[in-house]
Amino acid sequence: AIAEEQGAQSDLLIDQYRLLQRLSADMDRLQLAGGVLGPVVVAEADRVIAALTAHHDARFDELLTAITALRDAQRQSLINFAGAQMRDVNFQGDVAGRDVNKPTLAAGSTFVQGSVGVMQSIHAHEQSSIGSIIGQQVVHHHATPPPTPRYSIPPAFVRPAIALVGRAPLLDDLRQRLCCGTLRHLALYGKPGVGKSRMALELVADPTLRDHFTGGILVARAGVTENSETTIRAWIDDLGLHDDPRRTVAENLAYISQYIRRDGRPWLVVVDDVWRDSQLRPFLSLPEEVRLLITTRQRDLLLRLGDYLAPEALLELETLAHPDAIALLRATAGLPPDGNEQELDLLAQLVGGLPLILTVMGNYLRLRLLDNPAWFSKALVALRAAATRLNLPLVSLDLVEEQTKQRGWWASLLPFKRKPIQPLSPKAIIELSYATLPQTAQHILLSLAGFPPDPLSFDLASAKIVTERNEREVAEALLLLSQCSLLDGAGAGRWRMHQVLWDWAENYDRRRVTAAQQRLRRWHSDLMNPQYQQEFTAWRSQRDNWAQMLATWHDAQRDPDALALCIHTIVPALIAQAYWNDLLAGLKQALITLNKMASRQAEVALAHYYLGLIHYERAEYAAAEEQTSAAYAAFQAMHSQNGQSGALSLLGMIHKAMGNYPAAQGCYEDALALIPQRDEQNYAACLNNLAALYEEQGNYAAALPLYERALTIREQVLGAEHPDTATSL
Repeated sequence: AIAEEQGAQSDLLIDQYRLLQRLSADMDRLQLAGGVLGPVVVAEADRVIAALTAHHDARFDELLTAITALRDAQRQSLINFAGAQMRDVNFQGDVAGRDVNKPTLAAGSTFVQGSVGVMQSIHAHEQSSIGSIIGQQVVHHHATPPPTPRYSIPPAFVRPAIALVGRAPLLDDLRQRLCCGTLRHLALYGKPGVGKSRMALELVADPTLRDHFTGGILVARAGVTENSETTIRAWIDDLGLHDDPRRTVAENLAYISQYIRRDGRPWLVVVDDVWRDSQLRPFLSLPEEVRLLITTRQRDLLLRLGDYLAPEALLELETLAHPDAIALLRATAGLPPDGNEQELDLLAQLVGGLPLILTVMGNYLRLRLLDNPAWFSKALVALRAAATRLNLPLVSLDLVEEQTKQRGWWASLLPFKRKPIQPLSPKAIIELSYATLPQTAQHILLSLAGFPPDPLSFDLASAKIVTERNEREVAEALLLLSQCSLLDGAGAGRWRMHQVLWDWAENYDRRRVTAAQQRLRRWHSDLMNPQYQQEFTAWRSQRDNWAQMLATWHDAQRDPDALALCIHTIVPALIAQAYWNDLLAGLKQALITLNKMASRQAEVALAHYYLGLIHYERAEYAAAEEQTSAAYAAFQAMHSQNGQSGALSLLGMIHKAMGNYPAAQGCYEDALALIPQRDEQNYAACLNNLAALYEEQGNYAAALPLYERALTIREQVLGAEHPDTATSL
């Protein structure tokens, strides 16, 4: 495989060399080598020489020598041209021996390069180096401006309003490593809530990195919920590439890699919050143009990938140093820049150095206590109450209260006697903030854990369903919870819950969270009901919503009742949205589960049918025929006429796609005979299918009346504006 790859690369470079030779000969004939396209040849030759050198392959030596000679000859032409008299080049009309597609240049004009083979535009730094060679040449040679960078960043990946504290040195180090380092892969690991995603956010928005990674920046947020396919397909969409739902995640990444290689510019890829090495492995094969930044809470996961990640590529994000913890606590609490030093010192020791928990504590102080002169003592009382409710040790609180009594000159004489204060559990800080919420906001917070945690987000409409509260109550609670840092805003009227806070909510009241998850599953099923068409139209426009529905599908695999409900409701919607890979694996597993249950034969038949439909959509016709035939047999055993007609219609589509028109016609006619005419929509659809078959065979006389009957039925039942009516037209 390596030999084949090197051979293909060699052929490509030889083709480039021949192209450069032809271009050089044309320019020599036109006496334009130094004036117009010479810099392009020099820059392109430099790029090819760099590629050849990087391969360290003796077979490329002769080619390298030839390319170097060509570049040096063109460079000498540029030097010689500096004193030439061709300061006004303006070919008019067709000149003998000139390619009419080549550009012409007049004094003061701008050179715009056309598409010449695989030639790339000159980057700014290459133009400036060439300019230093040819001096103050009047004739300017500008290549087409490089394409603008391409970005695919989840809408919910937004920076919070509060400034980043205490991370400037690490940010500088990461910036330097990504732009100038030799390691292609970097990994940032640390405790939950330490700010790994925040660091990734800062780097993605950093102007220096955006200037350096001129190809673009792609962001994937892994998380505990599996949504890799959704993310990669979003990349393909944002890059303007062709989305083929048949491709796996690995195949889609290979497709994107080809695009990046052709582009040739540097790219940054961020894979944030990795939980499993299976989430990360596909990204490790991205091409050499890519710098990959990984964040995870699991160092062991990174060590298992030692073949890809050198030890020096693993960077730990530690908790904030104590002075930085004090600064963050002061900033979030809204305290003045001076004063309260001892109180903040002790409180920062109690809370610890996790930025997430410091922010929750600071917002608690800002919203609840700062108007009270005795805010510090009241905060200690509240912390003791929270820790007591959770049955946590109180030793640290006892030490803090003891040290608050030691003030003035006496305290300065006894610092050596002070025992170290261990941070409280983060649960105590979250419990403290939760306990001060109104009861309605408390219930809403716990119910919102029915949604999958960050990186997935939710909107007000979905939150209203999951919490079973009215819109005003939910809106007020979302605002308050955001102010308390118990929720994060995700932009565009959406919110998300940090994994740490989600874990706390599930542990605090698992029954309420489970009930909310069940309501979310029912809501996903209800969205398929025509009466919710307006809500579904708004819902389907958000990518995170589809990821939530996929999570509902994955979770249903553990519960036969939920699985049966999903097969009847959300599976058709996911097929229409082309989430075929997720569904193929899930439906095959569903057959194993449901075949053991005599009461679930209807779902078994539907699972076979939907597998057949997916294989048909993927143009895998043999597998489609096998699954659909199994569905037809199952529907026959159940005496389900609707099921039989649906399976026969799909079999007709499969036979038609395979060119077996007689078999397709037989299936369509049998399906039509099974559908009662009172089932007008399905009857019209079957008429339309049969008409399309006749049309494809050129039998227009037979097709036309069937089309007309289908159109009449649809206009009467659905109305003239319905999309199915338009299909008949």
